[in-house]
Amino acid sequence: MRSVASSLKFRLFSAFVLVIFVSVGTIAVFLTRTTNSEINEYEELTEQLEMTRLEHWLLGYHAARGGWDGLHPLVGEMSVLFGGTIVVADAAGNIVADSRTAVPSLEAPAETELPEREIPIGRIGESVGILYVDSAPGIGTSYSEALADSLDLFLVWGSMLAAVVALILTMVLSRRI
Repeated sequence: MRSVASSLKFRLFSAFVLVIFVSVGTIAVFLTRTTNSEINEYEELTEQLEMTRLEHWLLGYHAARGGWDGLHPLVGEMSVLFGGTIVVADAAGNIVADSRTAVPSLEAPAETELPEREIPIGRIGESVGILYVDSAPGIGTSYSEALADSLDLFLVWGSMLAAVVALILTMVLSRRI
């Protein structure tokens, strides 16, 4: 009789343990994926907002000055704040400011030399230039990665704590049954 009870207790305990680990593991996987997806979406929206700000700032500069004269030093500062390469070309495609150089060249470089992202500057039907941007990982990316790492660590420790508590409760309940 004792071996049947022990066997039943063992089977019951094993079933509870399996349910606990499957439940905790499933929740941890879904939370990790959802969290990482939300962080990536936040980074993309932040980058879009930065691009829109750069475009509007440059459009305002052009409207206030009536052209691109004197833009080059400011693009260097924008590049430092943005954390990437910024190149501005006028409507004809001539480079008027390049954050990679001390003095802008007056001819359009080969396409391989331009940053990857191209954003037209202007209003609908009226282009005053092109903004080329090549973003580099900055402080925001570092914070996002740190947040993702912290949440992953929190999920691991939380999952382990939940599993341990559930195992203790399972042992207590399986003995009583």
